[in-house]
Amino acid sequence: EDHRLHSRVAVESDAAGRKPDRKGGCKHVSERTAEVIQSGYTPPSELKGVRNGALLVGLLFSAPFVAGLFLDRAQFFHAYLVGFIFWAGITLGSLALLMLQHLTGGAWGVVIRRVLEASTRTLPLILLLFIPVVVGLKLIYPWTSLLEMSRSPALQLKAAKYLNPSFFVTRAAIYFALCKGTVRAVGDGFRYREALRLV
Repeated sequence: EDHRLHSRVAVESDAAGRKPDRKGGCKHVSERTAEVIQSGYTPPSELKGVRNGALLVGLLFSAPFVAGLFLDRAQFFHAYLVGFIFWAGITLGSLALLMLQHLTGGAWGVVIRRVLEASTRTLPLILLLFIPVVVGLKLIYPWTSLLEMSRSPALQLKAAKYLNPSFFVTRAAIYFALCKGTVRAVGDGFRYREALRLV
């Protein structure tokens, strides 16, 4: 039996006599992971009832949503911004977790990977939901008011260089484009690794 020291992490066999691979996991785990990822998923029929119920609730609450737009526009756009940040945070947070899973690897993310991927695919919808924020920009942010920004030279400099609606929209467009490119790159990279059976 070889008792020499080698330049690698010392490992021992598990109870079944399987030695871990160089990535730290047993080979049978990675093979089972690949089988789970490649297998299709058919959602249960009970989810249709949940979907229809959620759609009905959304339609019911759309009435006070529209009423708030006419009753108090400023409060409406402030409340809308909070809701937009919440849902955008779920999409972007899922993207961050998905990137972390691809970076670290392992079988821990197999269960939630498809959920995270589906969540990142809602980014175009988040872009559409950003339009009301642009429409109500003057009611949300004080720096869109020329009178407010003209009170000091420092605020005027910020308004000219950074805090202005046109540059705000430009930055948002760049951020959305970068996020969309990241989603596509992560998806293409995973499909390439999946084709090579390196997952």
